[in-house]
Amino acid sequence: MINKTFILMLPMLLLLGCSDSEPEVKQERTVDSVIVKEQLRAIEKAKGVEQTLQNAVQQRDQEMERQNQQ
Repeated sequence: MINKTFILMLPMLLLLGCSDSEPEVKQERTVDSVIVKEQLRAIEKAKGVEQTLQNAVQQRDQEMERQNQQ
């Protein structure tokens, strides 16, 4: 009787042990994708700020040249 119980319980334990790891992996991927999206958004925002600063420098340089020519 003990052998039959053991034989029936062993496959059940193996199946239960293998099934729990998948949801954690999917959840980690979701968290990683959110982090990547936020990082990309921050990079795009930084590029916008950089362009604004470059435009301001260019405008200042042009104004200084106009003043030097007068």
